[in-house]
Amino acid sequence: MPRTRVGRFLGQFGLLLVTVFILLLTQQGHATTTNNLNFFKNYFLTGDYVVSGVGLRGTGTGGIATGTIHFTGDKVVPATADIMAAFLYWETVVTPNSGPGTAGAKFRDYDISALAVELNPNGTAPCWSSGGGAGGADGAHVMKSYRADVLQFLAQKHNGSGQPIGKRLVNDADLTANNLAPLNTVQLPDAGTGNAVPSTAGASLFILYRDPSKPLTGVVIYDGGYTMDQSHQSLTVNVQGFFQAANGDAAAKMTHIVGDGQANFSEQVVFNGGLLATNPFQGFDGPVSDPAWDTWTSPLFSVPTSGNPPPNATVDVNHGDFTPFDCLSWGAIIFSTPVLDTDRDGLLDVWESNSGLTNPDGQVLPDLPAMGANPNIQDIFVEIGSMTTTGYDTPLGQVTAHNHMPSDAVLNNIIMTFHNAAPRSGVPCVNFSGTPYCGINLHLDVGTNYSGTIPNANQCANPTSSNWKPGCGIVRPALARGGEAISETACVTTPTHPCEFPDYPGTVGWKSGVQFLRDQPLNYPNEASCVAAGALCQRRFDSNRFHIFKYGLFAHALAVARSDDPATPYDESHAPKAVSGVADGGTGGGAAPKG
Repeated sequence: MPRTRVGRFLGQFGLLLVTVFILLLTQQGHATTTNNLNFFKNYFLTGDYVVSGVGLRGTGTGGIATGTIHFTGDKVVPATADIMAAFLYWETVVTPNSGPGTAGAKFRDYDISALAVELNPNGTAPCWSSGGGAGGADGAHVMKSYRADVLQFLAQKHNGSGQPIGKRLVNDADLTANNLAPLNTVQLPDAGTGNAVPSTAGASLFILYRDPSKPLTGVVIYDGGYTMDQSHQSLTVNVQGFFQAANGDAAAKMTHIVGDGQANFSEQVVFNGGLLATNPFQGFDGPVSDPAWDTWTSPLFSVPTSGNPPPNATVDVNHGDFTPFDCLSWGAIIFSTPVLDTDRDGLLDVWESNSGLTNPDGQVLPDLPAMGANPNIQDIFVEIGSMTTTGYDTPLGQVTAHNHMPSDAVLNNIIMTFHNAAPRSGVPCVNFSGTPYCGINLHLDVGTNYSGTIPNANQCANPTSSNWKPGCGIVRPALARGGEAISETACVTTPTHPCEFPDYPGTVGWKSGVQFLRDQPLNYPNEASCVAAGALCQRRFDSNRFHIFKYGLFAHALAVARSDDPATPYDESHAPKAVSGVADGGTGGGAAPKG
């Protein structure tokens, strides 16, 4: 019978909201495309990732297969961690007449069909035969691989009043304890048993999280669609994007999202010529009736720490001497390794030492040396935006015209606070001309909103010199991208983002409200059209800064409710409370960049 096989900063003026980011950089050079798995994203954060999956093939009822992706056992997010990104992957065999593999697609009962990105638009040969090879597959059948950014649909922890507080949850135990049904359910097109299409092999959920107990780690995603069969008997991916491994210890790992593995066939997974596993793809994610899906994570292994070109990290999957051999269809490979950061500021040494770096799609990365970075001094780069208005009325009274961008004096004061930082445990002071320096070099990008003097690079090179001035902490306008003014507008309730303060423009929620403004499309009307446009979509915070810069927003008000005063004629619980600000600390931050 034929079968389918298938990313706390302190303000001193107004209200400061800061999102500290996982950031998105890659090694110098161009995108590596191997066997139709292409570089998608990479992240750098004190944290890690976890992936779990569920097999679905042949389980469809009424054209839709339903399954639950469980996060239990060794596949859980630590209790102290914050989730930064979430991507759902799946593979569906279709024909020109079967409809797309996105029809009816849902995650946690949310429709994700419009958000799904088809990773191999021309399709890939499916594993469509009675054996392990592709055999006489009908040419009309193709395997399509899909990815959807589902971060916004993850469950959120609630406070005692039943209001979401922004911390996203994915572990089965956490969802159950907080009464957050459903679990991580998926609904994807599947015609059911027999030789019928569409046929979805399975789905896997990638979760990236920040955990302060983890080392600074680079996480790289390659995705697309590739089938290893009788015509293509091996897979090779030259992994780029981790940039600079920290050491040679066995601390790296990778995950393969694969359809159609079988127990009675074999393959070898090799890293830099060393065998990691034999026959790891056996349909371990199920379903029981017809196992077809694997979310396999390797044992830990070592990565080279040096080399020019950058350190080699080659992943090979081959059949070795096994006959007959397995037919396998890849959707993604995820790779991670600790990376080198001598001064522990969250910025790789190579970024702080080299100009002219580009990411794999050719984007020029921020020139940190030109901005004053030093691999032996802790640097922090912050792009600042501010809210502004011409005035409006609220139930609490009239708000007059204003702009929340800090003055030169406030910016100077912030810079000097970091500059004069005391020695910190585990961070050695640096010797400049016999003078120890224990401070932090804060670099603020406020665009053209600084009217003071910015000294030249030579004057700013030695932070202990009398020539060094607070203006050394301002990113020169020629290199700046920040300083944008954001109009204070009233929020509008949507099914996924309830609005608690519709009568108070300029009120921003933490963390989702800050993330929305930071990632807001500027040349497309909504998120779905922005995602569909890919690299053409321009967001407020440039994607080539996501690894390097933090984002700070001086907003009008934070979306924290006041306590109602019964002596007043209005309900104050629907007015924002006056607070000084909130922020994330450490490396990484409040939310991941959009896909």
